This record gives sequence, C-alpha cells and structure tokens, in this order.
Amino acid sequence: MAYAEATELARILKIRTPSTDQTNAMERCLDAATVEIDAEIDLPADVVLDSGQTAVAEQVCLQRAAELWALQEVPLGFVGIGSDFGASRLAADSFRKYAITLSPLKQGWPFG
Repeated sequence: MAYAEATELARILKIRTPSTDQTNAMERCLDAATVEIDAEIDLPADVVLDSGQTAVAEQVCLQRAAELWALQEVPLGFVGIGSDFGASRLAADSFRKYAITLSPLKQGWPFG
C-alpha cells in the first residue's frame, strides 16, 4: 500500500479531473515510490512507523511520485528536448536526494 493517495498526487500535479488512465498511472508512480522508500529504510515487517515518520514517508512518496510521473514521457533520460533551454541529461541516481531525507527512518545501515 502506497504512503500517499492518487487524489493528493493529482492535486500536486494540478490535474483537476484525472482520467482512469491518469489515475492508474498516478497509482503506479505512488506504488513505485513506496517500493523505493521501503527498500531504502529497510523497515522490518514487525516495525510500524510513528506519525512523524509516516509524514516524512508520505512527503517523499509524493515528491518521488511526481518526479516519476514527469519521467514517464522522457526519452532515454533527456529532459527539455525542444525547449528554449535545450536538452539536459538526468542524474544517474535520481533517488539519492530522497534517500538523504529518509535517513532518519532508516532501520539498518550497511557498515563494513
């Protein structure tokens, strides 16, 4: 189950009346973001996030899902093709900034 709802993502994306296809795509982006978050924080099955931790996870989920939404239409990792500013290459690890935000929630740190 995703940390956030498609209706909230639609609000952020400024989509007032999403189509069924758009809603399905938003849910897919939210699910993908949730999987990335869970993998990053390495949450054991018997541990539940408190309300503050859940708020962080929800915020990251919405931000990442919005980014994933935008990346759906990007050919081969380039953005801005055809824009006045020209094309630019996306970073190789676009999740890193979210991993930093999630660090207080991380359950296990690989050392050694």
